[in-house]
Amino acid sequence: MNIRYRDIVKAVRHSRKIILIVGTVIGAIVCTLVSVELADSRYGVPLALAAFITVFIGLLINFLAVGKRLEKMWANVGSPDTDEIEKMLGSAVCLESGNIMLLLTDETVLNFETIRAYRLTDITELYKTASTDEGSVISYDIAVKCGGYPFKGDTLSFVKAEERDAAFDMILQAYRTAGGTEKITEH
Repeated sequence: MNIRYRDIVKAVRHSRKIILIVGTVIGAIVCTLVSVELADSRYGVPLALAAFITVFIGLLINFLAVGKRLEKMWANVGSPDTDEIEKMLGSAVCLESGNIMLLLTDETVLNFETIRAYRLTDITELYKTASTDEGSVISYDIAVKCGGYPFKGDTLSFVKAEERDAAFDMILQAYRTAGGTEKITEH
């Protein structure tokens, strides 16, 4: 698969734009409902408006900060230049079919959904889990704990359990091939 960095950046920005739009609409609806419910209160409408503005600003910052977050992501794995990134992506495999947002290279895991990258040999824990809502599974996840990063871990989310299980095996094999020296905790 020929993965280009500009396509990934475009996909990341697009996903953040969707979050901004959907979050703004949901925030507006919730704040309108709260305003109606608290209409008799002197502070109901101003409070709802302040909450909406706060949520909107947070979502807008999330959207506008994509470039900075990508820079920090790449700094975690040595700040490669554009040519090195393209070479890295040339050997990358998608951890989920058709999803260029979750990638595995010979040395790193690249999660563009959470905008995190980490070296395989820095993984200390790796286990399967699932996110549920009222008893129904909404995503099948791989929880990853890492050492030596500003973040302590990451979550890779999948739609199907089979893809999660295959990705888990791929990461574990790549970890061993990369020369992971510590015994990784597998759950």
